[in-house]
Amino acid sequence: MKDSINLFLRVRKEDVYALCPFFESFEGMAAIRTPKPAAGSFTTLKLMVSPDFLADYEKLLAGLKGKFWFERLTPLIPLSISDGEGETLNEVKGGGED
Repeated sequence: MKDSINLFLRVRKEDVYALCPFFESFEGMAAIRTPKPAAGSFTTLKLMVSPDFLADYEKLLAGLKGKFWFERLTPLIPLSISDGEGETLNEVKGGGED
């Protein structure tokens, strides 16, 4: 997904089959990958979220609390960056611990 924001969630493996179709049902919001599934009960979902849908994505995460266990591995830190043409773009990047 071009110009996407990479966000990562740690989830229970048993919930992947519900969470992936849930996020993918919102067309254009996010593409999902499960990079290198680890042994054990948990895995990491890589969500490549369109900047246009970031606020909607955050609302969906808030709605999922209590329904599914997940841990955000990339806290959101708003940054302002230049597009190289004098315009300022707002972007969200993953950062350190909360």
